[in-house]
Amino acid sequence: MRYLVWALRIVLFLLVLLFALKNTDPVTVRFFGDYVFAGVPLIVVLLLAFFVGAIFAWLVSIPTRVRKTREVSRLKGEVDRLNRDVADTRQSLNVLKAEELRLRSAVPASGSALQTPVRETAVGL
Repeated sequence: MRYLVWALRIVLFLLVLLFALKNTDPVTVRFFGDYVFAGVPLIVVLLLAFFVGAIFAWLVSIPTRVRKTREVSRLKGEVDRLNRDVADTRQSLNVLKAEELRLRSAVPASGSALQTPVRETAVGL
């Protein structure tokens, strides 16, 4: 996916570059107020506008990238905590299994000591 994005960026850049190369006539650039640049090649104006737009887009994307980085860090911490919980649970399970084996080996072979009587109740009287 990353390669596809870079390929699209390169194609876009080449299209803008080819467009700019076809438009090399000198133009007059007027800024707010009385700032005027006369005879500037259109290619310079187009490429400058492209790069300013790219920088602006990059700057606008910074908060989203920071937020996603924090979210990834938070989720990694949660995964580590859950992995520790799983390890603790497995350890507790192993302790309980060992205790069960110890208790079963202590019971006589008939196993009647562990059986509890079942009471039958009448239903629907």
